[in-house]
Amino acid sequence: MSTRPPLHRRTLGLLFRSAPAGQCYAVSNTCPALAAARETAARRSARAWLVSNLLLMLGLVLAAVPVGAATTIFQDGFELGWGGWSADNGVWELGTPTAGPGGCYEGTKCVGTVLNGDYPNTSSRLISTTINLPQVSGSEEIQLRARHWFSWGRGGSSRIQVSAFDTGTSTWSPWQNASENYTGLSGVWSPLQIDLTAYSGKRVRLGLLLAVDSFWYVSGNPGWYVDDIRVIRTVPVFSGDFEGGWGDWSSDNGVWEIGSPTAGPGNCYEGTRCAATILHGDYPNNSSRLVSPTIALPGIAGTEELTLRAWHWFSWGRGGSSRIQVSAFDTGTSTWSAWQNASGNYTGSSAIWSPIQIDLTAYSGKRIRLGLLLAVDSFWYLSGSPGWYIDDIRITGLERATHIGLYNPTASGFYLRDRHQGGAADASFSFGPAGVGWKALTGNWNGTGQSTVALYNQARGAFFLRYGHGRGTADNTFIFGPSGRNLTALSGDWNANGRSTIGLYDPGSGSFYLRNSLAGGPADAIFRFGPGGRNFVPLTGDWNNNGQTTIGLYDPATGTFYLRNSLGGGAADATFRFGPAGRSWVPLSGDWDSDGRTTVGLYDPATGTFYLRNSLSGGAADHVFRFGPSSEGWAPLTGKWLLSTGTNGLMTAEQAMREMTDATAEAVPASRATDWSELPTGLRKLMGEAEARNLSVSADGGRIVFATAAALVAEDTNGLMDVYGYDVLTDALSLISHGLGGHPADGSSKGPHLDGAGMRVVFISEASNLVADDTNGVADVFVHDMASGKTARISVSSFGEPGDAASRSARLSAEGDWAVFVSEASNLAADGLEEEFGVYRHEMATGLTERIRLD
Repeated sequence: MSTRPPLHRRTLGLLFRSAPAGQCYAVSNTCPALAAARETAARRSARAWLVSNLLLMLGLVLAAVPVGAATTIFQDGFELGWGGWSADNGVWELGTPTAGPGGCYEGTKCVGTVLNGDYPNTSSRLISTTINLPQVSGSEEIQLRARHWFSWGRGGSSRIQVSAFDTGTSTWSPWQNASENYTGLSGVWSPLQIDLTAYSGKRVRLGLLLAVDSFWYVSGNPGWYVDDIRVIRTVPVFSGDFEGGWGDWSSDNGVWEIGSPTAGPGNCYEGTRCAATILHGDYPNNSSRLVSPTIALPGIAGTEELTLRAWHWFSWGRGGSSRIQVSAFDTGTSTWSAWQNASGNYTGSSAIWSPIQIDLTAYSGKRIRLGLLLAVDSFWYLSGSPGWYIDDIRITGLERATHIGLYNPTASGFYLRDRHQGGAADASFSFGPAGVGWKALTGNWNGTGQSTVALYNQARGAFFLRYGHGRGTADNTFIFGPSGRNLTALSGDWNANGRSTIGLYDPGSGSFYLRNSLAGGPADAIFRFGPGGRNFVPLTGDWNNNGQTTIGLYDPATGTFYLRNSLGGGAADATFRFGPAGRSWVPLSGDWDSDGRTTVGLYDPATGTFYLRNSLSGGAADHVFRFGPSSEGWAPLTGKWLLSTGTNGLMTAEQAMREMTDATAEAVPASRATDWSELPTGLRKLMGEAEARNLSVSADGGRIVFATAAALVAEDTNGLMDVYGYDVLTDALSLISHGLGGHPADGSSKGPHLDGAGMRVVFISEASNLVADDTNGVADVFVHDMASGKTARISVSSFGEPGDAASRSARLSAEGDWAVFVSEASNLAADGLEEEFGVYRHEMATGLTERIRLD
């Protein structure tokens, strides 16, 4: 049976409200709403608040919320019949198998290449209905998941394919292989998992291909059976103890099982579940790889290491062996690399559970997947040997420590420190209005593992979130909760999906209101914990290291912490005193020692001193240091800033972007935010339907540029992301990123930014036909003159030599006479490039390109 996500514990007085996630539509990285819409949202939110409180007092429980559940895009278990499926060359049947596995994985109906087995000498594809895939960002992935059983004779195999709709030509693409070939014998119903993220934002059809080589075909074999097909949007979660079942793991050619061994070692190394090449032993004559979910490895520095550790037991017969492999994501091509061996071959017999240790430091800062390869030499294969059993897989160095920071409300300045000691800020920037009383909070808003900042305006109940370190406009803005109330803003990963969302605490009633999405709407969890009206201070953390953020309270009168391990009322799961009583110290929470468990700390504003504790108990602080000024009214912050520069001290892309912003802060206007109400009605509708992004507006609001993959004019036939301009005065829409002679660009374009007058726009493009002689094959920076209609490439050296590597982002000065951009190119300045990324300044009049160095 399939493993379903666990549900939160139902608790008296705890109210979970299930509602569709709110959506804030925008055409830029910011997401402002109409003033009227804000007022309406505020009124609705206030009404929802009153209803929620009434239900809370009645102690009603309406629904439970799954922890870490993915969003289902498409699902079919075939119990209702064919639906929109079809076969392009017969063969396929739907029903209950009478051969092969002898039954479906779940329920009574599944699909198979002839239900009674013995598939014919005919290739045929089972084709799904059209599936609309959403756009994803950050660590989100779109995955196809299913269960399948197969047994192929000579000349038979299968694979998953995808066809995507081309909006430019209004045709479906040829079928593309999305999986490797499934060959041999799976042995069990096993999970398959296919990454469809590359098709984000597209319309696709799935093809389940039965491939028969007629020359080698031998009859009498069962074939392929598939059940419980799902397409989901998810942030993969890595867990290597297997106690929760498959989780986000999968196998690429069957064989693998998860559970308790009945052969081989006879038990798991720890707990009751582990992974094995067939739990009862006697692995088949078939190679197969157990594949991990995506793991985002942090950038590390100095002597830090990333190490894969695990325990395994193996006993191989002739022709059998195993090894561990790694595949890394290439951000340049948006593809996964071929599997690389990370270990030697494991052969013979281990005799005992023994430890594995593999250095992954070379993959620092990358997204990877692990592959546990069962390798069988078919010619030498002998049956009867137990195989490979593996347990407790973990990566040390994966968890990054929480560090501290400060927020100066007078200047709306943020100061982040990336170590447990005093000194200068490792990063500083301003964000939001100064001196207006807004409150700062932090969170892993986009699922990258990096904490960034946000602001909460109590007067309007509005949140303003930033998705990177540095000044700029909010990346997301929404209203949650009533306005004008003395509520405390919170953040946490309430549903364990790897992404922080927000919440509110009412000190008057002791009530918590938590939201599972970064959008307005009713609270998903409402409950009381602790007394109301006692000046208790709320805090949040993963106190028991289970991946879910829960809540706690701090009583400043007694110096006592009360922590709760579930999202509901009840007695505290941990109570202890830390620090002095009766002082105006501020409670903190964080994983100070990177062990995966949140503990507590205190900040003394009178002296600017931090006291951090590595255990949930009283005692002396493990870290004591001063940072920032004392008695200035600054607020402490905590987060995983991920400011490390990497193993060789090289500049990262995030740092390059931050330095570019800092270097041009005085001369480059921030992209001006605009309400939908400021756009003409026709354009507002058009841009909403086109899912426009990267909006930039001239200083007088007369010209707007944006990027979209939609074809808004007749000459846009490339089906790619392009840059458009709109003249408000003349109501004229034009394609900016077009090729020479008005031909469509042969590559994607994005990231437009206008100068103050709206006469020049800078953007990034992968196209090679926007200017003559663009043969470097990488993304370049271009400037388009709105008056003349001419486009020029500016990611060139002072001598006009094009960059020898990709450029990433660009901004124009207010006057449009120079631009700055980030590039990986090593030939743009005379002093070369010693780091991974450089920040460059290009003058339009002289053509001079110089590298910006910031001390």
